[in-house]
Amino acid sequence: MEGELIEVISIVQSSENIEKILNYLENRIKTPTKIAKALNLSQANVSRTLKKLMKYGLVECLNPDKKIGRLYIITDLGKQALQYAKT
Repeated sequence: MEGELIEVISIVQSSENIEKILNYLENRIKTPTKIAKALNLSQANVSRTLKKLMKYGLVECLNPDKKIGRLYIITDLGKQALQYAKT
């Protein structure tokens, strides 16, 4: 298993909220507001977590130039790390 994958698996398992957000995005494209409401988390927490996930390549913002209504999707690396975290 390569180093990058080990690092992101560790990140996914380090926080329950990270795992919740990745699970929620597994088959969806959503805004931070929708994620926060669905998972009963604060929008600030979701936004911080999404920034962290983007930094590690686990999620991608599809419209980063927008200030309102940014859409997020899980990446292939995010899906792979999530699968390892679930087992």
